[in-house]
Amino acid sequence: MPQASPRAAAARVRRGTLDLTVIAETALRIIDQGGIDALTMRTLAAELGSSVNTLYWYARTKDEILAAVGELVIAQVHIPDGGDWDERLATIMKGLRAVLLAHPGLGAIGVNQPTSGPASLRLTNEILGLLRAGGLTEPRALAAMRILTGYAYGTTAMGLAYVSEGAEAYRTHIRGASPDQYPHLAAVGPHLAGDNSNETFELGLQLILDGLRRRT
Repeated sequence: MPQASPRAAAARVRRGTLDLTVIAETALRIIDQGGIDALTMRTLAAELGSSVNTLYWYARTKDEILAAVGELVIAQVHIPDGGDWDERLATIMKGLRAVLLAHPGLGAIGVNQPTSGPASLRLTNEILGLLRAGGLTEPRALAAMRILTGYAYGTTAMGLAYVSEGAEAYRTHIRGASPDQYPHLAAVGPHLAGDNSNETFELGLQLILDGLRRRT
């Protein structure tokens, strides 16, 4: 979904057509550029060419704006129309991870502040429906949905951490582990180079889906 440019957003304020979607698009751009801490009501108002008090006409709190931002991102997850239930689930989870990677500053929103707007409800409903189609009972479908989404959010956060500024120091430390004291850790040391988070995610996702297939 294209985000409103600063000039376009400010123009809409002048025309009196500001709405929560434009506010959320602008907030998302700020987060993408500077991280979640860069988003303040004052910064957002300045970017929109508006005032903080005006923003409160559309959202009572910053958390409501963050929820709207989360909805924008969740709406980008592709939901396939055809295919087996497990193949469609795999596509959805890969898509969820892709949009989270595209907006790394948003990872904490989905974990600490779950959204319940139309896009989130549609995605949740589709996941539950596919799990039910796979033969899981309603309680187990709910548990499996939580496992899958938690896995997507968690592995995305870990993958981003492994390519952060401190990641190389971590890898160097692990590669220096004593083979006598930590033989298994030392054995994987040579495999720590580079970013294999995509491969790791795919492996874990297939392990989860394999387990779900055995439950059906």
